[in-house]
Amino acid sequence: MTGSRFGRSVPWSMMASFFERFAPALATLLLAPIIGVEQTGIAAISLAAIFILAIPFKGVADVLTGARTLTSEASLAVLIAITAAGTLASAALMIGAPLVADLYNQPELARILPVHAIAIFAVATGTLHDGLFQREFRFSLQAKRKGVGGCLGILAGLVYAWFRPDAMALAVYHVTATVSSTLLCWAMFRPELGRQADWSWLRSHAASFAFQSASQSIGQITIRSIDLITGLILGLYAVGLIRVAMQLYNLISAILVTPLANVLTSHLAQLARSSSDHGRLQAPFLSLYRVLSFMALPLYGLIGAALPMAVSLAMSPEWETAGHLGAIVSANGLSAVLIMTSNSILIARGQYGANLAINAFQAILSIIATIVGAQFAIWGVAVSVVVRAYVSFLFVLLILHRYGGIRIRTILANTVPALFCTGIAVGVYYLIQSLWRLGGGTITELIVSLMCGAISYAAISAIVQRAAVATALSLFFRSADQG
Repeated sequence: MTGSRFGRSVPWSMMASFFERFAPALATLLLAPIIGVEQTGIAAISLAAIFILAIPFKGVADVLTGARTLTSEASLAVLIAITAAGTLASAALMIGAPLVADLYNQPELARILPVHAIAIFAVATGTLHDGLFQREFRFSLQAKRKGVGGCLGILAGLVYAWFRPDAMALAVYHVTATVSSTLLCWAMFRPELGRQADWSWLRSHAASFAFQSASQSIGQITIRSIDLITGLILGLYAVGLIRVAMQLYNLISAILVTPLANVLTSHLAQLARSSSDHGRLQAPFLSLYRVLSFMALPLYGLIGAALPMAVSLAMSPEWETAGHLGAIVSANGLSAVLIMTSNSILIARGQYGANLAINAFQAILSIIATIVGAQFAIWGVAVSVVVRAYVSFLFVLLILHRYGGIRIRTILANTVPALFCTGIAVGVYYLIQSLWRLGGGTITELIVSLMCGAISYAAISAIVQRAAVATALSLFFRSADQG
């Protein structure tokens, strides 16, 4: 693949990921102040249930991205299979809705969950497009359809909340965004489908589909178990606070980490298809990991530090706790960068079992950590998220060494400089706030402190991280060859 194609893909991938990850977080942050803390908690439980059922289809798209061959007959087989699976998943949610409502003693869940079943079916029928778009670097189409869908969803959720401010507003957002996005992708791009389904191709890839779908599902359990367990132990009010804190954290990933990791997955998968020498994958992986660490860690550090003040300025007092929780959770940044990028090289090398092991480890650890953390109230839950992240970080280092062929010390050598510079930038942020108080928490104070922290990071990075700075400039401005 030429560097220019890789470089051109980055902005479109960033836009697609922006709407895929940023829009749900933005919808939550816009609707939460309208519907209140407890209703946000109810919505979080319903979203947890549907995401666990819908996310396996992302695993199917990942396998389609990495498959060496994909004929029109094979595409037809995939479409039939995932449509059937989506129908079954939707039916399961409708049938199980009363049971979930009884478990949390919230009859409203029995009304909301069947609505979400529509979104699961829509996700399934758009899965083939997701795989083809990522496989063929059609990130521009992804960006357009996710952008329009996200905007329509947010508008629909706000209109509903205007007339009836309850948890259904977030369900209306999600269903509208998902259905409109799927309809748009079918309108914009018709995949080539054979007249007969190639079931033998599907069977030959069944293990890969099973591993990666299970991996995605377990990974979603890792995320959503925080809401589900917190709701059972501490109640739905606590779920509302922790969910908003997590969405504040997710905004940072949506801005930068996820889009670049998606492009890296496509890039490495194409390299793997064109050559049996997996050693070729290590250089581009380490290059982008270094760039991601350079750009993402200061975002996690500085934005995380600013969240308490930002939330107190932008939201009502009842949400102030969510800002402090978000600051704690943002300490996950280092682990998030490694885990998201490690997924790309494991998929490209066909190591779906290793990817499944990472997600299974995280899921078990998350459940245990959340149960223990909840014994110390909502603050214990936030701390447990960070503890789980860094134990997972160590585990992923071992997996990358064993299955990705990348030495642990190489990863650490590409991490320490960015971590060092981020620590100094965050220190400068707090120093400015302590020395130059402009009125006990004003927007001017927030902006000045953040700018000073960012400038200090850039200045120190120019000395400590010259290679990362040069690569980042090449990636975004010169489209240099990354392979």
